[in-house]
Amino acid sequence: MDRRVEAALRGQDAYVYAMRGPNQSVEEARAKANFFIRMSLQHAFAYKRQGQTEGASFHLAMARHTLRRATFPAANDEQGNPAIFRGEPSASRTHYWRNQVDQDIRTMFEKQVVPRGDLLMMYGIDTETGPRNRPNQLPRPSF
Repeated sequence: MDRRVEAALRGQDAYVYAMRGPNQSVEEARAKANFFIRMSLQHAFAYKRQGQTEGASFHLAMARHTLRRATFPAANDEQGNPAIFRGEPSASRTHYWRNQVDQDIRTMFEKQVVPRGDLLMMYGIDTETGPRNRPNQLPRPSF
């Protein structure tokens, strides 16, 4: 499924990687990434209600992909905002925040709910030296 998602997102705008284009503001990139995650989850919920497991899984993986990317060091600038896209960011060896994203995405799917607020700011950044909170980080969703 991950290869299918990566193929579908290849060539898309930077926000699908939780990043921004060279002439894009942080606010615009953050808003587009949040919208993409929310819409992907809404599509997953709709497919789930229709009993279409493959469609639900695909859209759930799309949302997870973007939210996971927000935890990658290369996807963030020094202030923890979406960095300028220079190619798909590479992951860190630490996966604390990525694992939190995975857990929360599963819970969102099971409960068919997306929390309010800036989803990107609810998760920190996995660095090579370990996980860190981003500046002005919001609390993780409470289900």
